[in-house]
Amino acid sequence: MGVKGVLIEYGDILPLEEIFVDVGHQAGYTKSDRKLTEKAAKENEIEIIPLIQTFVISPCLNATYVLLQDLLQQTLDMHPNSNKIHIGCDEVMLNNVHDECYIKQMKKSERYIDHIQCIVNIVHQIRPGIRVLIWDDILRHDEFTKNDKLLSQLKGLVEPVSWNYVPTFHDYYKTLSAWKIYPKFFNNIWAASAFKAYPSLLYSLHILNTDEFLADNPFYDCETLMKSIGKYSQLYKLLPGISIYSSISSLFTVVSKIQNLLKLLYDTSPEYNRKYSFVRRYELDSQLTELKGFQNDLLSSKERLNHDLSNLYSKDIIDEWFDLYVIPIENQMYKAYIDFSPVFNITSWVRRPLI
Repeated sequence: MGVKGVLIEYGDILPLEEIFVDVGHQAGYTKSDRKLTEKAAKENEIEIIPLIQTFVISPCLNATYVLLQDLLQQTLDMHPNSNKIHIGCDEVMLNNVHDECYIKQMKKSERYIDHIQCIVNIVHQIRPGIRVLIWDDILRHDEFTKNDKLLSQLKGLVEPVSWNYVPTFHDYYKTLSAWKIYPKFFNNIWAASAFKAYPSLLYSLHILNTDEFLADNPFYDCETLMKSIGKYSQLYKLLPGISIYSSISSLFTVVSKIQNLLKLLYDTSPEYNRKYSFVRRYELDSQLTELKGFQNDLLSSKERLNHDLSNLYSKDIIDEWFDLYVIPIENQMYKAYIDFSPVFNITSWVRRPLI
């Protein structure tokens, strides 16, 4: 019971050396960071499962596997206590676009299987006996699930991790044919909820997805959680990110008010009215004054959040976050000032009709 492991998708933040030394994130983990993480995981009896995306370069080139072998070697060297590794391979485009792909005649599905076999062989050469996980979204396509000969080539090599983005997590699996086929070829099958999303677009779906995953998980006791909320609420206050959560909540309260006011502005003074300066100036004055007040509130919330974020994150991450979530609403406000400024100073109006 409880958390026994953590899956970490590193991307470009591992402290890699040699050929990779100049491609990693400049604010990524240091070797000291990695040692500290390993130490903390060992002390808490948590296994770290590194996730390295391996289907990112043409699988038709021998040089690809030389590069990936170096990457996997360095990754596993930094994870001496890991008995599992995740090799990704999700959301890939199965396109034979490189010239070498036409020389080595293989179907796209066959090349995908061949790639996985090559990666597993490399991993087992580095660390014999390690278990290899792989996302299953490609494997559950009909070209694989309806081809026993193809899937049998992965038997005993990998453990598929099934996932989806839909909010009705379990309903999806009830109708998933692959879920019934996998046991023929794989000794272990994993399931995962959605944990990442495009900004604002899919967050609500991901939350519903994860909520249902947890609620119906036989190893997750919701009643115990409810009884423990009081104790956990005290622990939350000790988390280094709690001030960030509080600041983000405050900021988005202001953002929500701005969005509602902007909608009201454009609803009550649509483009046609602005074109002929036919608006209610008193209401417009009141709404624009309120908008300026919210602008000050937004600035204060930004400054507070920027301070809190700087305690945990580098400047580039903070700038990216503000570019994604705050700059768009600021641009909408500036546009509103531009749209309404011409009509705000009008003191006389033409007789109707307006055209």
